[in-house]
Amino acid sequence: MSPGPELVPLSTSATGAAVPHPWNVDFQWVRQQRDEYWVLTASQCDQFHEGGFTLVEDVFDPADLVEVAAALDEMEAKMEAVLRTRPAGRMFIADVDSIVFAPHAVAVSEAARCFASHPVFAGICHDLIGDDVRLYWDQLVYKKPERPRPFPWHQDNGYTYIDPQQYLTCWVPLTDATTQNG
Repeated sequence: MSPGPELVPLSTSATGAAVPHPWNVDFQWVRQQRDEYWVLTASQCDQFHEGGFTLVEDVFDPADLVEVAAALDEMEAKMEAVLRTRPAGRMFIADVDSIVFAPHAVAVSEAARCFASHPVFAGICHDLIGDDVRLYWDQLVYKKPERPRPFPWHQDNGYTYIDPQQYLTCWVPLTDATTQNG
């Protein structure tokens, strides 16, 4: 296992715009060569290395997703209640009834811990970055039906310095996205 991450807060300019962390100056992604793949195909790995993402479908049992979603919905409801106590219902970029973030689910939910340690994640990490991996951050993001507004494209590692810098973000939708649900 790698040592724990060094977290440095997001920097902002005088206008409030996000500014890349000063230590993020020369990072280069290193492609891992694989003789065998555990979860991804060679084509998916190529797509990731060339485009920065890949789509992996139907790798989780739907019953597992229902179970973890039920546990995480409880956490989201608690965070939504906290937002309702904040001025204008906002905290950083979280906005009551629009977008809710709840960090560190694995610290408080057995269902989240089990899901985060699922062999699918270990296999994806093996296929893309190697076997020396650890979970450094997890969060729930509930995007709800709301007024249209931009949510800019971004790379998280440009704003918060993490060492090692070669890391993955695995995004798992727990429900189908529709116009009605956000």
